[in-house]
Amino acid sequence: MVVFFLSPLSFLFSQDLQLEPLAVFQTGKEFNKISVSVSGEIYLLSESLSQVEKRNQKGETLSAFGGKGSGPQFLNSPKSVWVGNDLNVYVADYGNHRITILTRELGYISSVSGHDPSNAEMSFGYPVFMCLLFNNDWLIADQENRDLIKFNLQFGTVYRFGGIEAGAFQLVQPERGVFSEEEVGVFDRSDSTFKFFDWYGNPARILKSPDENLFFLQNRWISIHGTTLRLLDNPDKVIADLAWLLTEPILDAAVRPGKLYVLTASSVLILKIL
Repeated sequence: MVVFFLSPLSFLFSQDLQLEPLAVFQTGKEFNKISVSVSGEIYLLSESLSQVEKRNQKGETLSAFGGKGSGPQFLNSPKSVWVGNDLNVYVADYGNHRITILTRELGYISSVSGHDPSNAEMSFGYPVFMCLLFNNDWLIADQENRDLIKFNLQFGTVYRFGGIEAGAFQLVQPERGVFSEEEVGVFDRSDSTFKFFDWYGNPARILKSPDENLFFLQNRWISIHGTTLRLLDNPDKVIADLAWLLTEPILDAAVRPGKLYVLTASSVLILKIL
């Protein structure tokens, strides 16, 4: 069982960024990704079980979807889960080369295949990351073609970037993405760098981050570092480590207005952002 140091005091990152523990619950299964809706519904993804579950703030299981397989009701080693502002749930179904779209209750809606011969322009394979950008464009990290694909289903626009034409910014082994209001970054396992692009796909910068998992919190870059979180600057310089006690490494984190959700191998910790 994971033991958290839940003191009545807030955890201080900086004078204008503090975190206060609110709750913790045991997951009971091997989850490795977390996403949270604007209304506080928690979605946990298990790559090994090929399953996604919906939990409430108490950690109670409300619904589930998946199991290993290739049919529309199954997943195959999914890599990421994303909850859009439309409250639909999007799963990067790695082994099935598709994005599976679910309702907020995890009912099946549809899927977008990256191996659809009738739509070669939008082809992708082994998607490792998917998110909806601020303008409702889809962004997918395509491990098969080693690039990023951004498209809008409503307008039919498709852009590819980060491929061989990107030169030093070419993605070789993309694994996860992170974005702020100005740019999107992808962690490239081949050289342990984050390669950043602007919204139009233009190369911006390459950073050798001290950690491989970043997220954006109230105009601050935060990285996951073992059993703690780090406050970064720009985001390749460590400013401070969060002073708390965890007995196992952090796997993922999700940010929603006023709260930070931290996933470990067996628990979810909910923190209030002060």
